Amino acid sequence: MKKEEKIELYLKGYKEGQKDAWSEIESLISKYEGWELRSRVESMIGTRNREVDSKRTEIKENPDILSLDKEEEPKKKVSSEKDIPWNKGDAYLFVENKLDESIEELTGVLERGASALLVLRENPEKTVDRFDIPVENCRFIWLSRSKVISDSESEIDIEKISPSDLSGLSNAIGSYLKTNRKGVVFLSGIPLMTNYNEENKVLRLLNFSRDKVTENQGCLVASISPDAFEEKFFEKIKGEFNQTYE
Repeated sequence: MKKEEKIELYLKGYKEGQKDAWSEIESLISKYEGWELRSRVESMIGTRNREVDSKRTEIKENPDILSLDKEEEPKKKVSSEKDIPWNKGDAYLFVENKLDESIEELTGVLERGASALLVLRENPEKTVDRFDIPVENCRFIWLSRSKVISDSESEIDIEKISPSDLSGLSNAIGSYLKTNRKGVVFLSGIPLMTNYNEENKVLRLLNFSRDKVTENQGCLVASISPDAFEEKFFEKIKGEFNQTYE
């Protein structure tokens, strides 16, 4: 490959990176203003810096990936399976009809030793039994207005919080991540929360959770049905996540 071609190839990657960054900034400007915009931009910059540092480490460990003299490899066929990076500080949204794929992915991470706080709208005991979730490093929040946890004494750590009590839920998430750095926060029941709270308050909960996992190098995962909300609000929800799997 000629020197001029190498230069153009490097510039192409630079231009694409600039284009993606400005597109994301324009998207944030259209959704937020004031301190919220500043918070989101700072969060985005922090994420970009972590990605650059990660790539720098990868290149140092394997400098051969910078070689431009190799023949271009044919594009690989995209797998139908999800490639979940589970990067520290990131947030992932699963758009699914049932609480299946997200829980299965989470279970795999838990089996590798991760800890998690699961916020569920149904009895956590049923979810644990259905997916055979390893509960040794798990805590559960059951979104319910009932004060009774179960008919019998539960063998897992369950706390009940009303779906109308977003302040209590925020405190529980913040407290969990403070004592379980790098932990996973799993959120379901977001449509239930909107039945008792204004949509902007639910968005603030997501934004708060995202900020907390970033501060504590944790990970935020959420599951929502594709028919749960109108498109405008759904797009705002997606804006709180690094990656959406549909």
